[in-house]
Amino acid sequence: MKKNIKSTCLYGIIKPNSPEKHRFDDTNLIDKDMLFAIKLKKIKFYFGKNNKGNKTLLGYEATYINYVTGAKIEPPYQGGDKMSDDIMVKELVVADYDYIKFFELAFDDFITYIKLISFKGKEIEIGVKPDKVLTILDYDKNNMIQFFWGDYDKEGISAIGFKYTTHQAFIFGTIFPIIKLRYKLMHEEEFKTKCKDKYEQLKRDDKSMAYLYKTCLLPDTCFSSIIKFC
Repeated sequence: MKKNIKSTCLYGIIKPNSPEKHRFDDTNLIDKDMLFAIKLKKIKFYFGKNNKGNKTLLGYEATYINYVTGAKIEPPYQGGDKMSDDIMVKELVVADYDYIKFFELAFDDFITYIKLISFKGKEIEIGVKPDKVLTILDYDKNNMIQFFWGDYDKEGISAIGFKYTTHQAFIFGTIFPIIKLRYKLMHEEEFKTKCKDKYEQLKRDDKSMAYLYKTCLLPDTCFSSIIKFC
């Protein structure tokens, strides 16, 4: 399923020979076999004066949720120094039934403006918006933005892009393991017996998995009524 994840190019100033440049890519912090199930849950941008006195996108922090396991992934801050007293911080929390789909930016030596908008119209905007912003041509706005990648040094983020998938692929990817579990419970007696033997332990140690186990044993009509909300 990871083949459904695509990437834009980098937008901004790329400094290939700079010894101070760092490449960031949040997908490197996540199990590659689980990328299809990850959604950007929260993004926090830091914008302000860098060490040279120029206002720029200094960096960001992101929070991701694995919608198969329920695990929260919180990569470290990605960006340059936060030494200035003149720093603006803005945060966007994405609802469970929403996702980021729109992205625009502007840059000179560093990223000077960035804006994200969700499918349901929630937005985060930071920096100084110029008369013209960059239009990203290699991205279909019907897709879902999952991860960011790019370059930064101590002065801030100089180039940024993102990785994305279709919302349909994300939904299918998160539901498929549940369908697979239900099938095995319904058709493999040995597997069903093993799960039943572990149910009491699940109730103590992992209530969400215990609920999932019981859900997968429901009659077709009841199961379908629940799964449509996933």
